[in-house]
Amino acid sequence: MTMQEYYKAIGGNYEAVLGRLHSEALIQRFTLKFLEDQSYLQLKQALENKNYEDAFRSAHTLKGVCQNLSFDRLLYFLSSTYFC
Repeated sequence: MTMQEYYKAIGGNYEAVLGRLHSEALIQRFTLKFLEDQSYLQLKQALENKNYEDAFRSAHTLKGVCQNLSFDRLLYFLSSTYFC
């Protein structure tokens, strides 16, 4: 699967991220790093602990990463379902 096919499958905007990063190799590198990002786990843990300040911070970080990588469907979900 190419990165362009991957972006189509996840509802991302490949053209936007390519315009931002200018290289499919960089897109692949940062997309793979996204899988290692701890923001989602931190968000989940903060919500379980009712630590809303940390939850906000984690959600904000996760949204920023999704926006930078043009993961539009995930960004829409994050933006429309909670508090930031």
